[in-house]
Amino acid sequence: IGLARIAISKSLVWIGDQYYVQERALIRLSGLSSLGSFRYESFTLLLYFGTHLVILLQVPKMICRWFILNCLGKLSTIYRHIAVEPVSLLDQICHVACRLMANSVAFVQLADVDLKEEGGKGISRSRMAERIREVMRLRRNVLDDT
Repeated sequence: IGLARIAISKSLVWIGDQYYVQERALIRLSGLSSLGSFRYESFTLLLYFGTHLVILLQVPKMICRWFILNCLGKLSTIYRHIAVEPVSLLDQICHVACRLMANSVAFVQLADVDLKEEGGKGISRSRMAERIREVMRLRRNVLDDT
């Protein structure tokens, strides 16, 4: 009776629209050899790709968000008002314009130098130093206490 040796190799094969695990077995019996292969669907591979799909697509986050926004009754209404804010482009443009006007009023009050080259106004270093000194004078007692 001869000696038997078995060598098995596994590889991943894409066939059609699925991955398969392909195993090749080489069996040697007393100097004679036979080569065979077979394929089967791998549950481990399916679980591996399913896990990556869940992680990459953030499915759990989407499920939790849907549940919170739709299935908690009155609490869902409160959450929906916080999480899904209606945005009005016209309102946002108005807010930006108001902030620009408010900032420009402060600049116009501080501007004391005419810039002839650029055709506008600017704030001189002496004006900045004067304003900083005035702020620090008013805050001296607060700064000394700390």
